[in-house]
Amino acid sequence: MVYRAMTIANYVVEKASELGRPVSNLQLQKILYYLQLHYLGKKGEPLLAEPIEKWKFGPVIPNVYHEFKRFGSSPISFMIEDELFMEDEFVDDEDEKFIDVVVNNLSNKDGFYLVKKTHQHSPWKSEKEKILKGAQGLSYSQEELLVAYNEDGLINV
Repeated sequence: MVYRAMTIANYVVEKASELGRPVSNLQLQKILYYLQLHYLGKKGEPLLAEPIEKWKFGPVIPNVYHEFKRFGSSPISFMIEDELFMEDEFVDDEDEKFIDVVVNNLSNKDGFYLVKKTHQHSPWKSEKEKILKGAQGLSYSQEELLVAYNEDGLINV
């Protein structure tokens, strides 16, 4: 099933908090990337509806980033509750289990450690020069995410 990124972001924030490991926006962005990567690799379809962009500090979903940027580098202390998200969709049980494994594996990792790992994937490295020069709107294709999935050894879902 494909979800709005904000739905999954809120779920991740809640789950990480329940584990006693609240995440920063930087960590959240990388966890969302890894969720998309592994969901696509395992199930053959994306988990998140929105594109993931290649930013200086790795993969980012812009609308989620902007919703949580008020926390800066501090842990996110609550889910977004504005009325746009009040009619939020629910995550089905099978997908919750998948997400829980990823959150459990990554919520204890430092954000910059996750940045370093995502920078090792060839889809980011191949556009590093453009990214560092400030290019915007560079999104990962599904093919690039599958390449990164095949290169990744950080987690096993």
